[in-house]
Amino acid sequence: MGYLPIPKKADAPSGDGSELRKAVRKKVLVTGKIIWDEGAHVADCSILDMSATGARVAIKTHQTVPETVFLLDMANRMAHKATVASQRADGFGLKFLNSWKLADVAAPDLRYLKRIYVQAAQ
Repeated sequence: MGYLPIPKKADAPSGDGSELRKAVRKKVLVTGKIIWDEGAHVADCSILDMSATGARVAIKTHQTVPETVFLLDMANRMAHKATVASQRADGFGLKFLNSWKLADVAAPDLRYLKRIYVQAAQ
């Protein structure tokens, strides 16, 4: 008679949705900006963890954001168009729709992302 292995705690689902992610998230602590309405609204944030497909961020001021936003990763000079995948009291889970190096942003309708980055970096 065979025995089934007892799963270790690490093998058990955490209940936070992480088992549903397609990419492994890496813990980071990076300054960022959440931007919406073509740059009319900019909120400072901390990027707490990140993967190729999304990030978890904490906004310094408790406010709501629309379903689609841009995340500026100030340390890595990246811009990510994202949807809000989850919302909690301590922050947001974002799913990336598209990502660009800020140096490669050429579309006229996205140039405001570079402007916001330059203003924040001064």
